[in-house]
Amino acid sequence: MKTKPNNVQSEHISDSKLMQAGFAQCVFIAIQTLVFPELGFFGCIIAAQCALFPWLLPICRQAVVTAVAMSLTSIVISPLFYLVCLHTMDSIKELISPTVNQLTLHFVDILKTYLRVTHD
Repeated sequence: MKTKPNNVQSEHISDSKLMQAGFAQCVFIAIQTLVFPELGFFGCIIAAQCALFPWLLPICRQAVVTAVAMSLTSIVISPLFYLVCLHTMDSIKELISPTVNQLTLHFVDILKTYLRVTHD
């Protein structure tokens, strides 16, 4: 009887678990980018590893090599996704900024009219 090497064990892992882990990492990195952008690349790597952790332990029991590969791949790819999130956030801010400024000025004009403040 031949035993299978450790790196062939990944066929027992369902694709749905891998997809869930990938989507969780994307969500965690996006949230980290919005809430704590000052953490930068280090923060996005930590966020991705935290998101990966619930799926990593069961996979590690089945296939150690696959778990290590998932973690290392996450460390390499998460800064790239962080940059995508950062540029997307900046683009959205540029689109929304004029509208927010116009609404603010309109609201100030309404308050001035209501309070009967004269323009200087």
